[in-house]
Amino acid sequence: MRREVIHWQEAAARANAEVARVTREADAYKAGHKNGREDVISIMPLIVAAQQRSAGEARAGGDQR
Repeated sequence: MRREVIHWQEAAARANAEVARVTREADAYKAGHKNGREDVISIMPLIVAAQQRSAGEARAGGDQR
């Protein structure tokens, strides 16, 4: 009986360690996702401006033919 109790205590300890690991991993993923999203939001004006510039050049180039 004592061996079985020890077995389940060890299993519970392993499960708790896995929960802690998965929680840390999820927190790191969320932080990275948030940083990536903020990076994209911050560069969107540059991307839009570059696309508008490119579209304007394409139209200007098409008029010269």
